[in-house]
Amino acid sequence: MLIAPKAKHHSAVEHVPENAFNSSIRKKMQTFGLFASNRPLIKPHQEQFVPSHKPQSNCYSPFYVYIMSPLCDYLVSFLPTWLAPNLITVSGFAILVFTHILMVLLYGPTNEGPMDSWFCLFAGIAYFTYATLDNIDGK
Repeated sequence: MLIAPKAKHHSAVEHVPENAFNSSIRKKMQTFGLFASNRPLIKPHQEQFVPSHKPQSNCYSPFYVYIMSPLCDYLVSFLPTWLAPNLITVSGFAILVFTHILMVLLYGPTNEGPMDSWFCLFAGIAYFTYATLDNIDGK
C-alpha cells in the first residue's frame, strides 16, 4: 500500500532552514520550555485575518479615565506633528535613566542609608513624567 505524501501549505511564517547552530539553539530552548512545538503561531486558516487586525486595549481605571487620558489629550496639542512618537517615549525613558544615575551618584551603588525626601519627590515626578510621555505617544 502506498501512502501519498502530505501536501505542503504555504504559511505567512517563513521557515528558517535547519543547520547545526539553529538545531542546537532550538534544543536548548525546548529544554527550557520556550518552544512547545514547531507549529506556527498563526494557523493557515487564520492568516487571512492578519492584514485587517487592529490592536486595541481598554483601560477603565479611574485614574486613567479621569486624570491621565484627559491630561495627555491636552498636552499632545502642544507637540509639533513632525515629532516621532517613539522620540517622546525615549525622552521620558531618558528622564528615568537620569534619575537612576543620580540615585547611584548620591546614595552609592548599594543605596545604603536613608534617602532624602526631596529625592523621593523628584523620582516620583520623574516616573509620572515618563508615564505621561509614554501615554502621549499613543494619542
